[in-house]
Amino acid sequence: MDLIGYTTQAYFLLNLGITELLAQTGKPESTAYIQAAAACHMLLDQHEMGELFKVMALGKNIDVDWLGFRVGDLCHKL
Repeated sequence: MDLIGYTTQAYFLLNLGITELLAQTGKPESTAYIQAAAACHMLLDQHEMGELFKVMALGKNIDVDWLGFRVGDLCHKL
C-alpha cells in the first residue's frame, strides 16, 4: 500500500468545500444555517474534532486527484 494522504479532519473537510456547503443551507439568520454552522464548528474547531481526528488514505496503483489532501497534508510527520 502507498500512503496517499494524511491530514486533520478540519483540513480534509475544508479542502472538500464544507464552507461552500454551509453557505448553501440558507441565510445566516435562519435556523437551518445556525444549526449547520454549529455542527461545522464542532467538526472544524481545533479543540473539538478538527484537530483531534485525522484522515489517512492508503492505496495501490491509484491515480486520482485527492482533493481532501490539497492543503495541510501531513505525510511528512509520519
